[in-house]
Amino acid sequence: MAYGECAILQFDRVFMKMVESWEKKEYFISLKKDSKELMDLLFKLSSLTKIEKDLVSWLEHGYFTYDHVEMIRTEIKNILGQMKRFTAVIADTLQPND
Repeated sequence: MAYGECAILQFDRVFMKMVESWEKKEYFISLKKDSKELMDLLFKLSSLTKIEKDLVSWLEHGYFTYDHVEMIRTEIKNILGQMKRFTAVIADTLQPND
């Protein structure tokens, strides 16, 4: 399961590059810089939190050390800190319809 999360992160990166190429070709897709940044942060956060759930497996099989675990948790905290400015936008987007 944890290996799949790494693949999903790579897929997310490829998707963002595709969006950028679509914008250059002037298709009907256009994202503002803030939107791209938020999507990138959400992709990273999603993948890292899924990897964090499987940290025991990664440690058990020798793929991670405790330094890696600390690095992942620190990166999650950094991403959450960067997302603070998008809190209102996310809350407005996720609120139920009237």
